[in-house]
Amino acid sequence: MSEPQKSLGDHGDGNGLDRRDVLAQTLRILAVAGIGTAGLLGCAPKRRTIARPLPDLPSASTSSTARIPVELPRRLPSTGFDQVVSRADWTSSRPNTRNMDRMGRLRYVTVHHDGLQSPLTRSDRRSSLARLETIRRGHVVHNRWADIGYHYAIDRSGRIWECRPLSWQGAHVKRHNEGNIGILVMGNFEIERPTSSQVAALNLQIAALMSAFGISSRNVKTHQEWPTARTSCPGRHLQPRFDQLKSRGFA
Repeated sequence: MSEPQKSLGDHGDGNGLDRRDVLAQTLRILAVAGIGTAGLLGCAPKRRTIARPLPDLPSASTSSTARIPVELPRRLPSTGFDQVVSRADWTSSRPNTRNMDRMGRLRYVTVHHDGLQSPLTRSDRRSSLARLETIRRGHVVHNRWADIGYHYAIDRSGRIWECRPLSWQGAHVKRHNEGNIGILVMGNFEIERPTSSQVAALNLQIAALMSAFGISSRNVKTHQEWPTARTSCPGRHLQPRFDQLKSRGFA
C-alpha cells in the first residue's frame, strides 16, 4: 500500500567531511540493513558488481566481514563518522512498513528544503534535532504517512541525518518516489540562504550516492525540476547553489 503524496506545508567553512567518509557511511548503513544495488513531507507550494569484505566500516552485526554487492572505492577510510547522525541516535520511532513500498533499483536523487515558515537560524545539534522531529511528526501525525518522507537531512552545520531507510520508497515527489532518494536541506530557502557547510555536505552526499549506486548526474534533480511538481522547492536561494554543483558534476 502506497502512502498518499501530500505536503507539509553563509556561515562557516568546510564541515570536516571527506567524500570517502560519506560513501563509507552509506555503505555501512547498507551493510547493516542488508541492502544491495538491485534491491533497493514533500516541500511546500552498470558498473561492475563485486563483493568484498568491509573491515574498516563500523557494523551493528556480529560479523566484521559482511559482504554487500556494491561497487567499492579502491581504498576505504578508517576514520570515524562524527558528522553523520544515525536514525537510532535521534529518534526511537519505527517506520510503519505495512504502508510502505519497496524502493527498487536506486536511480534518482532529489533535493528539497523543508519550506517551514520559520527560518532555521541555529546550527547546534539540539536545534537541528528539534526541527527534524517537527518535520517527522508533521509527516506521520498530520499527513498520516508511514514515516518521515526523506531519506537524509542536512542541517546548517553540515551534519547528515539518516531518516527513512533506503530500502523503502520515500514520500517526497508525487508519483516519482520509486528508486528516488530524497535529501532534505533543512531550512526555508525562499527566505534564508543555505550555509557553505550545508552546500558542501550536500555535494559530498550526492557524490557518494552517485558513486555507490551508479546514479548519473542527469538523474540528480531538485523537487521543482520534476514534471509533476508544482512547487518552488528547494527555494530561490538553494536552487542556484544546486545548479552550480550539478554543472561541476558534483566533483
